[in-house]
Amino acid sequence: ANNTVDFLGDTVTNFPLPSNIKAESVTTGEIAATLSALVTLTFASPFSDANYIATVSVKDATVSALSLSIVHIESQTAEAIVVRILNSAAVLGITGTLNVIAIKP
Repeated sequence: ANNTVDFLGDTVTNFPLPSNIKAESVTTGEIAATLSALVTLTFASPFSDANYIATVSVKDATVSALSLSIVHIESQTAEAIVVRILNSAAVLGITGTLNVIAIKP
């Protein structure tokens, strides 16, 4: 995967990540108010197995504290990771982005 990063004020674009590191994102789709949903990110290229360390986050445009949040990682395979995301808003469906950084030691 190619990425863009700001390094000490200089933008470095399209540098390849090592094959043991993945930094990818996917839309959550709309998650209805007060409900949770399973969101699956399928890696562009899979790991060799499911033994990797993953850090996940979710972002949305909500300005309230009642927004999308990560509940937990439900499962992970070499090809994909499944994350449960909660919408704590009382009345609004919210769409966001699931971000995943995964590293195979």
